[in-house]
Amino acid sequence: MMNTVRPDKNEITQTLLRGKNCGQCLLERYAEGFGFDREDTDRIAACFGGGLEMGQTCGAVAGAVIVLGLAGVEPKDAREAVAKLRRRFEARHGSCICAQLLGADMSDPQQAEAAKASGILMERCTSFIGDAMDILDQLLPELGGD
Repeated sequence: MMNTVRPDKNEITQTLLRGKNCGQCLLERYAEGFGFDREDTDRIAACFGGGLEMGQTCGAVAGAVIVLGLAGVEPKDAREAVAKLRRRFEARHGSCICAQLLGADMSDPQQAEAAKASGILMERCTSFIGDAMDILDQLLPELGGD
């Protein structure tokens, strides 16, 4: 059974301050329900920060896609499930692309440092992570997952 308690913005911020990326923050919430511990999910999502370290797909969205798979979305239904997740996230934020969401290319070390220093990551990424969790919590029952 999945953890149904959604961390609040402060808890997500504290996880980010401990050095976790957005994918790790998201997966931590669902880890135990799928038989993983936080060390497992930290390794699984280690490269999800900064839009998969390339300024591409937001790590919270990528982590949510992993949760869809862990929840048992069948391969034949995967495209539709991911499309629903993407559309709902984009409806809230306008994009699933990290560089567009943050206004900075996180694959560029200078832009990444500037974004971190400005506080934009703590401000925006907590919202992206929380919203991805909310979307999963709505989507999983629709798809027949936990």
